[in-house]
Amino acid sequence: IYTPSYFDNYYVLDPEKLSTGKFFKGLSVSNNSFINSENSQVNIMYDVDGSWESRFEKALSQRFIVDITTGVVDKSTGTKSSFKKYFDPGNTMLRGGAKAIIYSSDNGNLFTSSLRGSFGRVLAENKPGYFFGESINSYNFNQKLSFNFNPKLGVSGTGDSIGVGTGLHWKVLNEITLISETNIPIDNAENNVTFGIRYSPGESNKHIDLYSSNAFSFIDMGQLMKRDKNIVGVNIGILY
Repeated sequence: IYTPSYFDNYYVLDPEKLSTGKFFKGLSVSNNSFINSENSQVNIMYDVDGSWESRFEKALSQRFIVDITTGVVDKSTGTKSSFKKYFDPGNTMLRGGAKAIIYSSDNGNLFTSSLRGSFGRVLAENKPGYFFGESINSYNFNQKLSFNFNPKLGVSGTGDSIGVGTGLHWKVLNEITLISETNIPIDNAENNVTFGIRYSPGESNKHIDLYSSNAFSFIDMGQLMKRDKNIVGVNIGILY
């Protein structure tokens, strides 16, 4: 596998930072969690309605990650959004994406910014698909508090969906992080809110989240849609 050597030399990852949760991802709002070269990260989510999601991320360098996401939105999940057909509840979705860092606070910048894009389809008879892109902007107030501001865009054959995601991660204890996320509609999008509590054992590259959300899905354009009720779910993440 080709690995961009220039990006690998950009900075050296401190292994001690892995246990702080700095490199674990968000839920409905992405952050700039970058994992060490040649490492991988897996997240598996399941909610009480029966919807599930699995994402595999592979770092090709310190500044470039590719990802593959699959999942199913349960048939009973309701929403008023006209983009529901691009999730075709009850059928499996498959999406591929990539994220590249543009500039980093580790290099003296005020905040860290990256771009991510993805494309995929529902694996059903009609196979509807769409493109999703976002600018991921992270600011760390200190080692315990971080904020994200992410403009988002979904492009489909029936129109575009535009919104902004905001997220706050607060590490209240060494092993406990509180997560608060909101997606704000701009055009053809819906407001939704997610709250989570993350437990990451000390000296561990694993975490488990318990969350409550009314986002239609955590998969790409689903972040800009609202389901008709709040649900509870579990997210498990492993870095290896």
